[in-house]
Amino acid sequence: MAEHYIQIAKSTRLPIIIYSNPARTGGVKPSPDTLSKLARVDNIIALKDSSGNLALTAEYIMRTREEDFMLIMGQDKLFFSGLMHGCKGLIAATANVVPDLVVKLYDAYIREDINQCLALQERIALIRQGFESVPFPVAAKEMIKMVGIDVGTPKAPLGIGRSLSSGDLDKLQKLITEATHKY
Repeated sequence: MAEHYIQIAKSTRLPIIIYSNPARTGGVKPSPDTLSKLARVDNIIALKDSSGNLALTAEYIMRTREEDFMLIMGQDKLFFSGLMHGCKGLIAATANVVPDLVVKLYDAYIREDINQCLALQERIALIRQGFESVPFPVAAKEMIKMVGIDVGTPKAPLGIGRSLSSGDLDKLQKLITEATHKY
């Protein structure tokens, strides 16, 4: 895996963010040793960690701390926890629906307002719950439409036979309302 990324890095001057999403890649993820090696490559600048394994995220951070390298949380539900461990930010699907909540959580973290962080993290988790209520990305696209951005429908093979019932749509709208009602 390291050699694969190193060859890609050598072929471009563009900055590279490695994406680790073991749930979508049959469990494949960089080991801490591999990530430590990759963090020393000049144009490999970050890892988006969607493993959902906070212990692994923390180890990645510890092993790359001395490098000019960032760990970016890829699990919306763990954003605040990731920040507490040293993540530099979040690449969040939920930010397509509630960008203001994600920004407010980060701002509250900078202000060290832990109670605000926890409250906002719970609201972001509601949106993620909606995303996970039906196969991804069908619910995500519907929720994005509900906040006024027409992103179309999922393309084949994800969109085939995956329309949502009116009950599903009502549930998603309720989650958006609940997540945003105080903000």
